[in-house]
Amino acid sequence: MTTVESPPGGPTARSGRPEHPVALLGISLGYFMVLLDMTVLSVAEPDLAASLHTSVAGLQWATTGYTVVFGALLLTAGAVADRHGAHRVFRAGVAVFGLGSLLCALAPALWALVGVRAVLGAAAAACVPASMAMIARLYPDPARRTRAVATWAAVSGAAVAAGPIAGGALVELAGWRAIFLVNVPLALLVLATTAGRAVACPRGERRVDWTAQLAACATLALLTDALIAAGSESWAHVAVSAVAAVLAGAAFALRERRSAAPVLDPALLRGRGVRTGLAVGAAVNFALTGDLFVLPLLLRHDHHLGPIASGLAFLPLTLPFALNPR
Repeated sequence: MTTVESPPGGPTARSGRPEHPVALLGISLGYFMVLLDMTVLSVAEPDLAASLHTSVAGLQWATTGYTVVFGALLLTAGAVADRHGAHRVFRAGVAVFGLGSLLCALAPALWALVGVRAVLGAAAAACVPASMAMIARLYPDPARRTRAVATWAAVSGAAVAAGPIAGGALVELAGWRAIFLVNVPLALLVLATTAGRAVACPRGERRVDWTAQLAACATLALLTDALIAAGSESWAHVAVSAVAAVLAGAAFALRERRSAAPVLDPALLRGRGVRTGLAVGAAVNFALTGDLFVLPLLLRHDHHLGPIASGLAFLPLTLPFALNPR
């Protein structure tokens, strides 16, 4: 008798039971970990500043050292995942994220923390586009893929709500270093739940234009440096960084125009509603990350709230991220 292997979305799809729930949970927890690290540090800022004897500008770099690298490398991470196999890139990113979190907890000074946070940003960028490719591999049926992506977004969105509360509790109990240690067992859990063959993705032929990507990273980093210097009214510093950012941006645009493998495919921007979606996403992220940085400092110094109370005060802002995706 000839045995025919059931395709993904075969018997389990007809029975109505969720397919690959363990793998989907692991993929979702990977993105949960990435977003948790964006929010969990917020309520620890006053304690971190006191412990490492840093200024507000130093705190800004401890935060943006992660988010700038994460945002700048997302597109290239997608190309790398296509080239080498999404599951390999995802698992490598998770492993580096867990190790980097341990090093953050051991950071002896601000410069070390900022440097390792940048490495965490690169690891986080490796996880997110790869996780989407893994979901597409697990759920070839469009309807089931839509539900899987909604679950992925809801689980990861819970990190935005849980981050300030978890961070407040950890800071209250064990200090700011504990907020990074929580990522270590979480990374091990993600690696364990995504170890099956079901998530394996094939290698591709997509090229990566590293010159253009480095120009994009330099543009974002220099622009961020100029904005942070403006907050300190260091106008000479602002001028140098702003001019350098413009030059790096021009180099990026020129390279993109000539590249056979552009970082951002122009056809993507021509899609219906894409530009509007990108603009709305940018506005939401700009507002959220700004609030997550400023509000804990105000709540602690002006309203004398402790870490846990500060975390709870964020719920009206962060809870919709966990409830809306479904």
